[in-house]
Amino acid sequence: MIQNTVLRHEHHACSVATDASLSQITIDDQPLFAAALASLAEPVSDASFTASLCWSEPLQLRKAIIEGHLCLFSAADGDLSMMLPPLPLSPTEAWRLPDAVEASFAIMDAHNAEGPGIERSRIEYVSDEMVQSILGTTWMDLAAETMHGDYVYTRDDLVELAGGDLKGKRKLRSKFMRENPDITTGPIRAEDIPECVSLLAQWREAADIRHEGEANERLMGVDILRERDEQSTIRFLELIEPLGLESMAVRVAGRLVGFTIGEWLSPTMGVVCVEKTEPGLAGAPQFIYSEFCRINFAGATEINAGDDWGIASLRYTKTSYRPSRMLAKH
Repeated sequence: MIQNTVLRHEHHACSVATDASLSQITIDDQPLFAAALASLAEPVSDASFTASLCWSEPLQLRKAIIEGHLCLFSAADGDLSMMLPPLPLSPTEAWRLPDAVEASFAIMDAHNAEGPGIERSRIEYVSDEMVQSILGTTWMDLAAETMHGDYVYTRDDLVELAGGDLKGKRKLRSKFMRENPDITTGPIRAEDIPECVSLLAQWREAADIRHEGEANERLMGVDILRERDEQSTIRFLELIEPLGLESMAVRVAGRLVGFTIGEWLSPTMGVVCVEKTEPGLAGAPQFIYSEFCRINFAGATEINAGDDWGIASLRYTKTSYRPSRMLAKH
């Protein structure tokens, strides 16, 4: 997260967009995002057109073109922030980044001054490679704060679940396969979506009971995060075919017991965006995770599972798979 440490300031003269220039994200924006995201050597899981489109309504995302940069704003938490740093639409526009940052803060400050205050203006999900590009290249007094990073695993480790550290998960996967011999897997089809939505509702109901009263490190109720996750998951399901996403449905004797959705973040890295399994079905999460990586991400060297949202229980689960490294976010 990058914030302006000087809360009262005057912006240098530059072409500053207004709230009226913020527009919704549509599927037709895919080429626009592709051009902007091409500037990143190693994108974090959030730096994806698919993620931006699927989370656009839960996070109230809006886009703008400012100083030749794609800028993505969010108004989900009662303030206006940025969900990604400004990204140049072509290499020839990169020199305009300082003006794009200043203009973006002007937009956020104008909105937040009427509500929670301009100290809430911030740029989130800034990767390591973008931090230094932003800090020190503008007259603004900016400070970077570390966020929760992406968990990255060696793909073969997730497929094999080998070694002492993953022995427990390997046993759970074997238990699931032993107790459910009639297992079938395949891509999620349009006719599967109603069943997936029904399973999603079961998952949320069980999670609401199991994690009642839990909050993340920002003291946001996990129930709010689950509600947003449910909304975005339905959008992921709807966009599997239009966006060519990777997907898998797992059935036992014809009954849907799990589904997962992902995409290729780079030629060598897959990202798991969604994973839901029938509550209480032992070994199902371990089976679908390893099987999805084996079949859908053959050829990948790494798997990105995103961050943990600052939730202790999610951090425990993602750490238990023994990440090979973390992708930092600020």
